[in-house]
Amino acid sequence: MWPQPALPPRSRRHHQLGYLLAALAICSTTVAVFWAVEPRMRHWFVVPVILCGTLMAADALRWLRDERDLFDPVSILAILGIHFFFVAPLLHVYWDYWMPQVVPPSDWRPWVGAMAAINATGLCLYRFIISMGDSPRQQIRGKVWQVDRTRFITIGSLLVIFTAALQVWVYAINGGLAGYMSAVTNDGAEAFAGMGWLFVVSEAAPIIAMMVYAISSERNALLRRPTAIVVALGVFFVLTMLCGGLRGSRSNTVWAMFWATGIVHYRIRPLSRRTAMIGVGGLLVFMYLYGFYKNVSFEEATRALNGSGDRQELEARTGRTTEVLLLADLARSDVQAFELYRLASASDEYDYGWGRTYLGDISVLVPESVWPSRPQTKVVEGTNLLFGANSFRRGAFVASRVYGIVGELMLNFGVLAAPLGFAILGWLVRATDKALRRWPSFDARWLVAPVLVNFCFAVLISDGDNLVFFAVKSLLVPSVLLLAATRRVRTALPWQRSSSNKSISHHAPMSRAGAVA
Repeated sequence: MWPQPALPPRSRRHHQLGYLLAALAICSTTVAVFWAVEPRMRHWFVVPVILCGTLMAADALRWLRDERDLFDPVSILAILGIHFFFVAPLLHVYWDYWMPQVVPPSDWRPWVGAMAAINATGLCLYRFIISMGDSPRQQIRGKVWQVDRTRFITIGSLLVIFTAALQVWVYAINGGLAGYMSAVTNDGAEAFAGMGWLFVVSEAAPIIAMMVYAISSERNALLRRPTAIVVALGVFFVLTMLCGGLRGSRSNTVWAMFWATGIVHYRIRPLSRRTAMIGVGGLLVFMYLYGFYKNVSFEEATRALNGSGDRQELEARTGRTTEVLLLADLARSDVQAFELYRLASASDEYDYGWGRTYLGDISVLVPESVWPSRPQTKVVEGTNLLFGANSFRRGAFVASRVYGIVGELMLNFGVLAAPLGFAILGWLVRATDKALRRWPSFDARWLVAPVLVNFCFAVLISDGDNLVFFAVKSLLVPSVLLLAATRRVRTALPWQRSSSNKSISHHAPMSRAGAVA
């Protein structure tokens, strides 16, 4: 598919205004329905929430109309942002579901509304930054990473064998697969303390195998057939569960599946939006069912498949409900609203981190066995803010909440620092979008493009320590493969990016052979 012709500036502004008005109409209608059925929704907090939803939905509508690529970072963030900034705050009030164990405000709605107003201001800054693109007709020259096919398959296969052997060893030292799964149920993350760097290597086997499959498929039409791709993704899912998925972290599997489908889309066969939506639905079901595994044995967790009665019983035992999945796992509305409430009502007794949590975030790369007194992450400031001054007691009383980029900034520097998080997010999304529009279809970096997009929305919902580990774990071993099995050469022809920001790399009609000098 060739890029769309550039719109003149005035038409482009009218085009964007049309999407904003359509998004405003959709969000306002949605809130009107909530107003009609639930009296608690009749409150001013919905006004900034509608504004947040409008700013996000405008970009999502462009994605739905196929004006942006399936894995376009701006669109992916917009789709997730609709839930994060619009749907989740409404559902919190509608379901009257809030974070447990804290002393709540008398009425959550003013604080949800105030936080939504802060978010709306930040989203305006975010949209301004991502709109600062290059000239629509800029000609781009530069180096590409060209795959040496034989070397890539050989080194990649050896890496798969090596990393898989390490994973087998992990099972062996934990009493086999059954002992490994039992440790997850009984001890959680503490069962594998100090093994982070081992997991960085051992759990890379599935994604390296997927990369080898993608490169192998370029000269094998059989591997590019839809049936072969479905089988490959199914095998990848199983391998990912065995290599980290059973360790108690759903993100290991969810993010890996996003990466694998991105590799298919970019390097093997473009995927449709319908396929993507089916995949998202499947991942949500997986996340819901996996929540039981984290709290009970694997055998008991499988009872959730028997029927609604067993699921309700498991929900009552574990607390892993649909509300928890949608509002606690996939959003931060109540956590950030409560932060705002505490910063306003207990500011005199709270000591800001002043950047200390970020030192703790970086220090997670050093095992505690090597650095026993390494700085703590956001757990100190988070515990003291949520539960009162000096509440944190290492190993005894620790709040394990996740705050997101804005929430962690508020822990460190207060409410006025919140817009900085949106500026960082905007810069990151813009840089990723710019890179993806510059790479030709034969560039090996498309193999890691999905994880770059993934990182953009991980920044929104995760804290610094999670992001540091995610980046290192995702990219260390694949980067070794790319550096060892590619050559950096200059393109023979300039590449023109699409004015619509739609990725054209995997649609480019140019043959991979002879495309580089």
